[in-house]
Amino acid sequence: MTEAWHSGKATASAPIRLVQETGTQFGVLLYQPIYTDILPPTSEQARVETLVGLVPVVLRVGSFVEATLQNYDTHLFNLRLSDPQAPDLTLFALTHSTATPDERDLSVVIDIAIANRTWALAFVVPAAVVDGNIEYIILGLTALVLLYLYQRNQVEGRLRRYAATLEAANRELDAYSYTLAHDLKSPLALISGYAYLLENEKLSPDGREMLRSMVSVGEQMAKMTDDLLQLAKLRDAEATMALVPMVEAVEAALKRFETQRAYVTIEGTLPDALGHAPWVVEVFANLIGNAFKYTPDDRTPNIRIRGAVHGDRVRYEVQDNGVGIAQPDQRRIFEMFARLPNTDKQRGLGLGLSIVQRIVERLGGTVGVTSTPEQGSTFWFTLKRP
Repeated sequence: MTEAWHSGKATASAPIRLVQETGTQFGVLLYQPIYTDILPPTSEQARVETLVGLVPVVLRVGSFVEATLQNYDTHLFNLRLSDPQAPDLTLFALTHSTATPDERDLSVVIDIAIANRTWALAFVVPAAVVDGNIEYIILGLTALVLLYLYQRNQVEGRLRRYAATLEAANRELDAYSYTLAHDLKSPLALISGYAYLLENEKLSPDGREMLRSMVSVGEQMAKMTDDLLQLAKLRDAEATMALVPMVEAVEAALKRFETQRAYVTIEGTLPDALGHAPWVVEVFANLIGNAFKYTPDDRTPNIRIRGAVHGDRVRYEVQDNGVGIAQPDQRRIFEMFARLPNTDKQRGLGLGLSIVQRIVERLGGTVGVTSTPEQGSTFWFTLKRP
């Protein structure tokens, strides 16, 4: 189970005796890990932290092999299926001859990959049967080997097609988002430009208030389109990994919040880490902006940034005193377009944290949050040490 969890791949156990069986049939447990995303995260640390659960499958080995061979005449050969890691056990045996083994016996062994394990499938045709039937035997063994290869290729083919379909869907979504956002920027710029020009005109109090609303909404929509563009670009963007001076990255991010800079404190030293500097700046800018965004108007913002070394990783935290996030919502906060119940007054598409997650995972790190409603949240992410 631990191997499946950490590797992101289906994993098989050693052979086990099934308690409900009265015969000699063995079983194998297969575990398929399921994560918060459709596909497993690319880094082991991310897989460890985003596991939803493991789906167990009990494989009855004897029944599995018998079902595979049911359409074939097996009376001419003996068959033995074993697990080399458990040499004292026979997973399945099909024996039609009790004759003493002869050096003239025809033997064929193939390896079968079962999740993380390899089984050995041995066909043995007694010498007495070989005489006069060699062509038929070879054809039969070849057919069984081809059957196995065909079945395995069919499964692998389905997985490849499924992965390709997901990738195509993601690319289509990104292309749509990119086109939509790009096409919106020009008319938005025009609307904002006219709105700024109208500020010099004589307007009634109501007209001036409507103008202020127009400017505010235009700025919000421009931010939304920028988020969509950035999210779409990140999928295929190339990152040059290098040592990032983290204090400089944070200061670059804070330049976007000049009027609110006094509410942000950098605690201690910030260890440097491997990353792509422009992307790291975006991560901090999104987390800092998120902290300001979800601090109630009647509360003075108190945002603290810190970093610490943990083994081969550096963990960075952005802590706020905002509205906080309920435990059930913390799992989906990084999903695209996620809007939480207590954030109805906040405008936006809910893409900021999705951008953070995509950037951090592209850099080989992980991201998460700890939070208490009405007491604030601590968003964290990790990067590799040099």
